Amino acid sequence: MRLHGIIALLAAAVLLSAADAAAAKTSPPAIAHSFIAAKNDAPTTKMLRNENRAEGDDEEERAIGDAIGGAITGLASKVQLKFDLRNLLNEGKSADDALALLKFDDKVDDLLSNRRKLKKLTKYVARYKNKFPESDVTVVGTLTNKYGDHALAGMLEAAMSSTNPKTKALAEKLQAEQFRLWHNSASYGGVFGKLELDMAYNPLKGNVYKAWRSYFNVYNNHAEAKAKTTEFKVLKKVFGRRDFAGMIQKAKHDEESGLIAMEFERELFNSWISRKIAPDEVVPKIFRMKSEEKLTKLDNAVTNEYTRWWATAARGAAKNLAKQ
Repeated sequence: MRLHGIIALLAAAVLLSAADAAAAKTSPPAIAHSFIAAKNDAPTTKMLRNENRAEGDDEEERAIGDAIGGAITGLASKVQLKFDLRNLLNEGKSADDALALLKFDDKVDDLLSNRRKLKKLTKYVARYKNKFPESDVTVVGTLTNKYGDHALAGMLEAAMSSTNPKTKALAEKLQAEQFRLWHNSASYGGVFGKLELDMAYNPLKGNVYKAWRSYFNVYNNHAEAKAKTTEFKVLKKVFGRRDFAGMIQKAKHDEESGLIAMEFERELFNSWISRKIAPDEVVPKIFRMKSEEKLTKLDNAVTNEYTRWWATAARGAAKNLAKQ
């Protein structure tokens, strides 16, 4: 009741001030052409003048009223929102509840355009953590609960190339926090799966993959020597031998992913050659399939391509022997 009373007093004060200003305005007096004409026309002229003034005043007052009404409504909404957020905090409600109250758009692509809402959410998270120090709540964690890792990661990565410096700076800040949360919660391969890249037809393309690769490079480059790994090793473990080889065959024919896919293919086939895996041994030893199991088109694509690599390697080995 006290809150609504304050708003009502504000409205009354503004309206009273506007009404006084409107009342202070007067129309210039009409000039009579003659004393007689003025005398004869006085009642009519006065009535017309009063009517015109009344109509003008009504329009002006309506315009002022509309403007004041809009301003008061906006002010009331802001005050009410602040009041509601404070109540949420006092009740110990989570940042998810605050995000719902702030009514973020359902489309993640519009997230960074809502800087005011993000600022309010950030403040709420900070105050929540101050009130509940044991909480691990974060802004990115809250946004992830709404949009998901996959969608949020793709949007932030796309925003990294924004020409708007404020948008780019905000994306960098949120992405850094996202990377930190990933690193603290899962392995490189685990994050790859969390982003649903292992389910993609071609996981080596798009903003989500770029985000994962940036994350991998940031943390792997700063890891201790014994903890360092390679993207090849991580993805080979994620997919398994057979599916990894098949994924490479799909990705290498795509303009965006072709280069990295061919690098993976070279490393994969060279590892088979170094182990002296002949083309006819790929299915039982690499794919670990029985002879009666049916090969897929991707399986055949892998074995056919490897057969060419094997032949090239054999010719190279023969030339080296001839030189000795």
